[in-house]
Amino acid sequence: MQFIIVSFLALSCLPVYLGFLSVVFFSVLLSLLSGLRGVTAGVDYLNYLEIYRANSLGGIEVGFDFLIRLHNAVFSDFDNFIFITAFLSIFLKVLVLYRTKINVGFSLFLYFTVLYPYLEFGFIRQSLSLAFFMLSVFFLVFRQRRLLGLLFFVLSASFHASAFFMIFVFLIKGRSFIFSKHCTLIIVVVAWGFSIFGLMSGILEMFLGANLISEFLPFISWKLNFYFFNPAYSADPLNPYVMRFFFIFMVLVYFYERLSPVRPLMIAYSISVALILLFSFNVQIYTRIGVFASFFEILLVSFLVRGFHRDSRILAYAFFAPFYFLFMVKSAVVFDVFKVSLF
Repeated sequence: MQFIIVSFLALSCLPVYLGFLSVVFFSVLLSLLSGLRGVTAGVDYLNYLEIYRANSLGGIEVGFDFLIRLHNAVFSDFDNFIFITAFLSIFLKVLVLYRTKINVGFSLFLYFTVLYPYLEFGFIRQSLSLAFFMLSVFFLVFRQRRLLGLLFFVLSASFHASAFFMIFVFLIKGRSFIFSKHCTLIIVVVAWGFSIFGLMSGILEMFLGANLISEFLPFISWKLNFYFFNPAYSADPLNPYVMRFFFIFMVLVYFYERLSPVRPLMIAYSISVALILLFSFNVQIYTRIGVFASFFEILLVSFLVRGFHRDSRILAYAFFAPFYFLFMVKSAVVFDVFKVSLF
């Protein structure tokens, strides 16, 4: 019930957009739910409690490791750590959506429905990683400041290594034949075919089985083998999560020319969807890529809807809003968000 109340309050600020004050208001409200959730909701609380008590994450994600050590030295309170990281990640994401100025109210609605109940209640490290990745894309695409974009990308990868899947954003050009409407569609469909018919998993098995990486990078080799060949992570390439991305991709491809002012974002989304479909046989991989792809999706759908005229715009809102709202409810149920109690 408290999730519903706070959700209503947060979404009520969208029609009456108040600028930066609403960014803070929106962030604080959402942080109350995810930051004070305790063990009642989500899937990460107890796992990160053990990491926090150990005062180290280990591995290559040194940014998160440093954050844990710093917070332990200053506060040494795990619930405080959860709230601070929740507010930081939510505020940075909302701030980027505000600064892009792409249909801000609807962008925030899409963030709330697409990412909030899934990411902010389930994946602390990747939530922070996405926040810094969004800053990286903002400076890279919207401000053309590549050095700052690179800095925030490195910071993103230091919180979750899955950010390296998105390194291609530094290679994107606004116009390219290979990313024309039809070529983009072919690339995405072929990528999905590689996964459906087992070609990609076979290539990975052959590559990792040759021990080309383990000799020089044993930790990364172990990580790749653990994620790619763990039976618990195998998935049907035609699962609903993957199908959702393909469906939205097809909608955006249909309106490809309307998206020409934000072509770099469309190219980035197309490559992201191709990667999701390519690794759609492994739930750990495609869901990690999907988190980053969702950022591009939010901006593209918001831009597309804003570009329609009056009646068509109303129809677009009437189509997308219930579609994403249903996915939000599904994620909220899966992550027990409705069980959150602040009192």
